Amino acid sequence: MRLMRLSTLLLLLLALARSVSDTGSAATARDGTPIASPKTESAGCGRSAATPSGERSPTARAVAEPELLTAPERLAWVGGPHAVILLHQVGMDMHSWAPQASALAGVGYTVVAIQNSGPNGLKLAIADLRQRCGVATVTVVGASIGGNVAGDALRSAPEAIDRIIFLSSDVDVSLFGEMPKLFVASDGEGMSLDPAALARESAGTDNTAVSFPGAAHAQEIFATNNGGALLALILAWLDART
Repeated sequence: MRLMRLSTLLLLLLALARSVSDTGSAATARDGTPIASPKTESAGCGRSAATPSGERSPTARAVAEPELLTAPERLAWVGGPHAVILLHQVGMDMHSWAPQASALAGVGYTVVAIQNSGPNGLKLAIADLRQRCGVATVTVVGASIGGNVAGDALRSAPEAIDRIIFLSSDVDVSLFGEMPKLFVASDGEGMSLDPAALARESAGTDNTAVSFPGAAHAQEIFATNNGGALLALILAWLDART
C-alpha cells in the first residue's frame, strides 16, 4: 500500500506542468497543440484514425464538442486506446467533469462521462468502448457513490474494469480484486472515510491512498486549492499504468 502526502503531490504537479494545462484554461497536447472541446455527434466511437495498440495519441485527438449518446446519455472525448470513464457524484451531472475530461483527452486518453451513472449505464459504456472503439484498457473514476456503482457493475462483469480511482468513496474493496486502485479523500470529510485503511484492506500490490487537507467531498476537491494537485495525481497515476 502506498501513502502519498501533499509534498509528493506538489512534485507531481510540477512534473506535469508541461503536459497539462490549468483546469481553467484550454487543454493542450504534449506538443503544445491546443485541444478543442468535444463535439456533438451520433452514437459511435467517432475515431477517424486508429492509434497503435498500447499508445496514447501524441496529439491528443479530441473532437470539437461532446459526443452525446442516447442509451445512456453521455459525453465522449475521442483519444487513444486507453479509456477513462467518469462517474459523477449525487448533485452533479456529466457536464461537471468537463475540465478534467479535457485534461485527460489532452494527453491522449479516450474519455466518457456518463449521465446515467448506474451499473447498467456503466456496463453499456464499457461495452461500446471495447467493441466499437477497440480500447485496450478501461479505468473508472468514481466520485462518491460512483465508486459503489463500479462495484455493482463488477458483480456481473468482473473483467469489465482494469483500474479504479475512488474519490471519497466508501466501498467494499473485495469487489475490486487485485486491480490497481487509487483511493482519494479529504482529511475532514466527517464520514469516517479513511483511504489508507481501504488501501490496506485491498487485495493486490498496487493500492495507493492519498488524503488532502480540508473537508471537500469527491469532485468538490477540484474546486479547492487542491484541485490542481488532484488532477496532477490522477494523470501521473494513470500514466504510470498505461
